[in-house]
Amino acid sequence: MWNPNAGPCPPPPGAPHGNPAFPPGGPPHPVPQPGYPGCQPLGPYPPPYPPPAPGIPPVNPLAPGMVGPAVIVDKKMQKKMKKAHKKMHKHQKHHKYHKHGKHSSSSSSSSSSDSD
Repeated sequence: MWNPNAGPCPPPPGAPHGNPAFPPGGPPHPVPQPGYPGCQPLGPYPPPYPPPAPGIPPVNPLAPGMVGPAVIVDKKMQKKMKKAHKKMHKHQKHHKYHKHGKHSSSSSSSSSSDSD
């Protein structure tokens, strides 16, 4: 990889320095520089990069991220909802059966209007 760089760059000291660290400056300089920007988005430096946090970027761009927590709540709610739905269905079924059965035992509600 540093081969093409060494070709156009005649200064030999630049090649060895660039290998261990980065060509722009000595090894101690490029090391802390790239480390800072890399750490900033990581989370330790929220002021410069608050949105690009490790947990925020995947959640914001990824719609499923929001669905994730919602799914967990849904699961819990589903259990409650299932019970409520069962009760509601039972009630509705009973009401429907009684109303439809009494009004139009001949056929569907459409016939009931004729009977009425």
